[in-house]
Amino acid sequence: MARYVEGKAYEELYSKEVFTERYLKNLESFQKGSAKYYSIGMAKCLLLDRLDANWKQNYDFSKSLTDCLYKQIEEQGSNVSADWRIK
Repeated sequence: MARYVEGKAYEELYSKEVFTERYLKNLESFQKGSAKYYSIGMAKCLLLDRLDANWKQNYDFSKSLTDCLYKQIEEQGSNVSADWRIK
């Protein structure tokens, strides 16, 4: 989640294009060490954004991001789009 928060702040300061170039271009590439966990957390947050733009207002850190994703998918059921690609 740390990279997500950092990236969203960066997007607010600069632009969507700068955010995409700096944070999303390499999201799918292999990363060594702990960097991969930051990228996984960011990807989970971006998926939550796609499922429910307001998920952050109710997030209280008592559940994992994965649990939140499962809950959103379960709640939306067949309304979840097959297109999960980050745009």
